[in-house]
Amino acid sequence: MNNLTTLKKIPENRVLELKVNSGTSIRLYPNPTASFMLIEAPEKELINLALTSIDGKDLSEEISINRVTPIKYIINVSSLDEGIYILKTPSNTRVIYKRRRMI
Repeated sequence: MNNLTTLKKIPENRVLELKVNSGTSIRLYPNPTASFMLIEAPEKELINLALTSIDGKDLSEEISINRVTPIKYIINVSSLDEGIYILKTPSNTRVIYKRRRMI
């Protein structure tokens, strides 16, 4: 089973959904995670994604972000320590999520 197949089976209580301008939504799941997250949003929200630590350090170079479809990207956060991170989109939407180690 690949990571994308696994992510499709996420319970709704592990999905973070934010409404932005004009009722557009951004979905980020699973939340929390230990390795991979999926982000679904309009295409314009998925260009120039940036990840920062809670103290503002840019971590974008420490993760990999891969396009699955024009409106869906998979983010590999397995290299990050446990904690709270902020994902910024072009409309300045800030998605805050926790990452935890899965045993």
